Amino acid sequence: MDRNQQFIELERYLEYVDDYLNKRGKRAKAESEQWEFEAYFPYLLHTTVFLTMYALLETGMNDVCYQLQMDHNYEKGLEDIKGTGIQRAASYLKEVCKLNFPETGELWRRLKAYNHLRNVLMHALGKPDADDHQARDLVQSSPHLRFEDGGKIVLSKEFCREALSDARELFKVLDELTSGE
Repeated sequence: MDRNQQFIELERYLEYVDDYLNKRGKRAKAESEQWEFEAYFPYLLHTTVFLTMYALLETGMNDVCYQLQMDHNYEKGLEDIKGTGIQRAASYLKEVCKLNFPETGELWRRLKAYNHLRNVLMHALGKPDADDHQARDLVQSSPHLRFEDGGKIVLSKEFCREALSDARELFKVLDELTSGE
C-alpha cells in the first residue's frame, strides 16, 4: 500500500470507529458504559490515530531520504545528520539533497507542533508539564484540542482529520520536489 493510501485508510478507520462509538454510546444503558463510548474510547481512538499518523509521517520522510540517497549515491546518510525525527529528515532534504524544502511555511509549523504533541502524548501520557508553553499554546490555538479536567490533552476527530490532511499535503509537496530528480 502506498503512503497516500495509508493515510486514506487511517482516515477511513477513524470515521468508521468514531461512527460506531457514537451509535453505541447512544444505546448505552449504564452511565459508566455511556462514558466509555462517548469519552474514553474516542480519546483512545483519536490518540491512536494521531500517533499512527505521526509514525507514518516520520517513517515516510525517512524513506524519502533513504531513497534519494540510493538514487543519487549521496555519501552522507540520514544518520550522519544531527537531530532526530522529522527535523533531521528535513535537514537532510535541504542540506544533502538540496531540495527547496518548505521549512518556513504554515504546513511545516503545524507538523513541528504535531511533533511536540506526539512527544507529550508518548512521554507524558498527554499531560504536559506546567511550564510547557508550546503544548499549552497549541491547545489554545486549536478549536479541535482541549484540556481535560486533569490537564490531559484531548484530541477531537476533526483534529485527527486535519493532521492526516497535513501529512498527505507534505508528501504531495515532497513528490513535487523530487519528481524532477
